[in-house]
Amino acid sequence: IRIWSRGVDTTLFSPQRRSRDLRDEWRVSADRPVLLYVGRLSKEKGLAQLPLLQAALRARFVSHRLVIAGDGPLRRQLATECPEAVICGPLGRDEVARVLASADVFVFPSETDTAGNVVLEAQASGLPVVVSAMGGPKEQMLPGVTGAVCAGRDAASWAEAIAALCQDPAHAAASAAAREFALTRRWDLALAPLFKAYREIGVRRARHAA
Repeated sequence: IRIWSRGVDTTLFSPQRRSRDLRDEWRVSADRPVLLYVGRLSKEKGLAQLPLLQAALRARFVSHRLVIAGDGPLRRQLATECPEAVICGPLGRDEVARVLASADVFVFPSETDTAGNVVLEAQASGLPVVVSAMGGPKEQMLPGVTGAVCAGRDAASWAEAIAALCQDPAHAAASAAAREFALTRRWDLALAPLFKAYREIGVRRARHAA
């Protein structure tokens, strides 16, 4: 039994895809950072957390713009409960990479995902990530280095973690660390143990046949 880790395309998902035009369209800046969610808009993704999180951030006077990329049954509800949010709808892979690189902090409140590869894609794009302590996404980042892990559904603790990451020195450090961590999960590196196992099996079978 061997571990085969998840991988990420660090060429497609890259800080180099950051778009000033897109940020201008969102009306954001260093003083009004983008909090981004990418994924299916459905109940099991923990998206009921987003309106509560926005309220907690406003109570702390943390200026921000929530951007939601994806589609699903909760789209209309989120548009109503988060009226200032930008809801992009479903996007192609290249456009997802552009949106990720143009954001500032990635928020992923799902407690049900077993892997959450989008968390790796966000870090490859240079985003600090804030994830739930439940489920697999916390295994795709470095707590306290590339982002934060929040226990439970207390919006205040999520808001505190996000507010800390939005500060200039903390954001710059976490952003650089996120990209560096993602580079260790490039697909060529992630697949190397699998290829090695295939080669070993091939050699073993060849010896048996001989």
